[in-house]
Amino acid sequence: MKRIFAAGKRACEFLDTHNDDVQQLKDAQCDPEEHVTFLSPLVRSMITIIDNDMVHGTDKTEEYVTEDGLLNWTEFSVAKMTDDCVERDEVSLFISASNYLRRVLHQHLHPFALSTFKNNSVENIVKKYGALMTILPEVVISSNSQKQFEHFICPQNALFLEVLHLYRSSKYQLCFSTCITFLERTISDLMHKSQQQNTRPMKINNLLQLDELVSLLGPDVIFMLRLVCGPLQGMNFRNLLWHGFFSDDEFEPVYASLLLLLVVSIADIPGILQSLITRPPLQDISRFDKPIDTPDFGNYIEDIVDNCYIIPSCQRALWKESLRHHVDHEYYYCAVTLFPLIEHALRRMFVHVNDRENHVLSAETQAVYITFDHIFSNQIGPQLMYNYLFDEIDVPTMLCLHDVIVWGPKLRDRLSHGLVDPTTIPRSLVDRLVVSALMLLCGKYRFKSTNDFKISYDYTPVYHPQTFFFEEMKCTASFIKNFFIDCVFDLLKYDDTSDMSPRTVLLNPDLRGQVLLIIDQMDEHILIKTKSRGSAYNFHVVPFVEVGVLDYTFLPYQVPKMYGLGIRGGNIPAIDVCRRVTIDVRESIVAVDEMMNKMRVFKDKKRGQAHIEKFQRNMYSLYLLLILMMRGVEVAMIRVCLPGNMELCEILLDASISLKTCIIKNDWIKPKIINKLIVALRAVL
Repeated sequence: MKRIFAAGKRACEFLDTHNDDVQQLKDAQCDPEEHVTFLSPLVRSMITIIDNDMVHGTDKTEEYVTEDGLLNWTEFSVAKMTDDCVERDEVSLFISASNYLRRVLHQHLHPFALSTFKNNSVENIVKKYGALMTILPEVVISSNSQKQFEHFICPQNALFLEVLHLYRSSKYQLCFSTCITFLERTISDLMHKSQQQNTRPMKINNLLQLDELVSLLGPDVIFMLRLVCGPLQGMNFRNLLWHGFFSDDEFEPVYASLLLLLVVSIADIPGILQSLITRPPLQDISRFDKPIDTPDFGNYIEDIVDNCYIIPSCQRALWKESLRHHVDHEYYYCAVTLFPLIEHALRRMFVHVNDRENHVLSAETQAVYITFDHIFSNQIGPQLMYNYLFDEIDVPTMLCLHDVIVWGPKLRDRLSHGLVDPTTIPRSLVDRLVVSALMLLCGKYRFKSTNDFKISYDYTPVYHPQTFFFEEMKCTASFIKNFFIDCVFDLLKYDDTSDMSPRTVLLNPDLRGQVLLIIDQMDEHILIKTKSRGSAYNFHVVPFVEVGVLDYTFLPYQVPKMYGLGIRGGNIPAIDVCRRVTIDVRESIVAVDEMMNKMRVFKDKKRGQAHIEKFQRNMYSLYLLLILMMRGVEVAMIRVCLPGNMELCEILLDASISLKTCIIKNDWIKPKIINKLIVALRAVL
C-alpha cells in the first residue's frame, strides 16, 4: 500500500509529464504482495467455497429443508454443526460449523433457494410463505416510494419482496446487505417486546447474547445467527459487508440464499410473529431534506473510479456499481453500498498518513476493525497521537464527510442497524453522500484528468455544530432585544436617588460598574455590536443589542480539532457549550416572563405590588448579566480553536446555569460567580 500511495502522489503532482509515474503506480497496484483481498486467511477460509465443499455425499436436500420450504433445525443444531465437540473454544466451534454450513449450502440449500426464490413466480412465493414474509419491518407506501421501490405491494411484506427482487436480479451482495439490517432490527423488536421497555441494544452481537432471546429463539437458532452475523470470531458477514472488506466478486451467492431461508424459518418459530404485532415503526427521516447541487457524473463514472489511486483496484467494480445506483435513481441502494466503500478507502488513507502500517487492514477474528469512529477521531491510540488524516484531506471535503457521517442524521448508523424506513430517506441525503465521495475521488488523488468533469469545493456545512450555534445565537439576541424594550427601557426613569438600594438589585453598584466596564472593553472584539441609549443613570449609558449583524466571515467553518495533548476539550465541544449558554440565556428571559405573569395575579394586593416593583428594579442588572454572557460567548467562539478556551466556556456555562436557577427560585446570583466570569474574560482580552 505504501508503494501505491507514494507512486500515486508523484503521478498527481506531475499530470502533464507523468507517464513513468503512472506506470509505476499501475505496477504497484498489480503487485502480488498488495491486497487482492481484505479478508484475513482465517476469515477467508471460513467463508470461501472450496473443492471439498463440492464433493457430494449420500445426504439429500430433504434432510435439510422441510416440506414447507424451511430450514430443518435438527440438521443445524449446535451439536450437529460442530461434530458434538461443543466443549471446544468458540473459534474452533465456528470454524467447524462454517465447514459444515458451506458444504450444505453449496450442495443443498443454494440449489433449493434458486429453485424456490428465483426460478419460481413471485405469486407462488407469496402463496407458499404468506405471513412469514411479514417478519421484516413494515414500511410506508407512498407515491414517492413507488419511484424507487417499484416492487412494493403492501407495507407488511414490502421489504421481503424488495430483497427478493434483488435476489432474483442476481444482486446477491446487495440483497444480503439490505436484508441483514432489517433482520437485526427484527431481533431488536423482539427484545423490545419481551423486555417491555423502550431501550434496546443496538448491535446485533449484543442482542444475540441476551438470555431472553435465547429462550425465545432457542440455542440452535442463536448459534446459527452468531455464526453468520455475530462476533468477530464467526463468519461475521454483517460487519464484513458494512465495513467494506469485500472485494469485487468475492461475496458468495450461497449466503444470500441462506439468509432468505433463515428469515422465513425464524418467522415460523411459534410466537415470533405474534410478538411483532406491536413493534415500533421504522424511523421517518424525511425531515432531513436539505437539497444540494449534485453534478451530472453519469458519463464519467469509469474515468473517475479508474483514475483515483485511493480506490483499491480490487474494489473498482463495486465503486462503479454503487455510483450507478445513484444515476439510476436507486438512492437507497447507493447509500447501502457507498458507505462501506468510503469507509474502506478512508481506512487505507488513515493507516498510511498516520504511519501505522502495523495496523491490520484486513478483517481479522482477533482484532477490532478500524472504523469510522477511529478514522474521524482527532486523537488516536493510547498516547492520543494527532490524526494526520485531518491534514491530508482538504477542509471542504472533510466538512462534507463530517456532515454525512459524523453530524446530522447519521444516515450510515441508521441504515446499518435497520432503523430507518428506506422509503422516507430524502434524495438530498444520498446526494450529499455522493458529493462527499466525488470531492474525495476527484481531488488530489486523481492521477489522470482526461475529461471535462469538475466538482465544486466551495462547500458550506448544514449540520456543523457552528450552524446550529448561529441559529440559537440569533434567536437569543432577538429575545434580549425584546426583553430590553419590554422590561428594561421603561424602567430607566428611575435615577440614583430612588429606592433601588444595593439590597434590592441583582448587582450592587460596584459589581454593576465592573460589568459595564468589561462590556465596553469587549465591544472591540465581538461580533454582535451594541448601540447606546441615554439613561437616567448618570454613570453610564445602557448597551442595547442590535440584532441582525452577525458576521459569519469572522468564524469560518473548521473541522474538529482538539486543543492538544493533556488539554481538555476541542473546538466542537466548545461550540456545543457556547450553544448551551445561549439557550440558558434565552430560557432565563422566559423564566422572567413567567415570574412576572405569576406576580401580576397579585397586583391588586399591596404585598404583591411591592414584590413586582422590587423584581422589576432588578431588570437592568439582569439585562447587563445577559449581555455579559453573550459577550463572553462571542469571545469564546472567536477563540474556539485556542488552548485554554474550554475553561472560559465552562465558566460561562456555570454562570448561565446559576442565573437561570436563581431566577426560577427568585433568589440572588452569587457575586463570586460573576467575578469569576469577569476575571476569565479580562484574562483573554
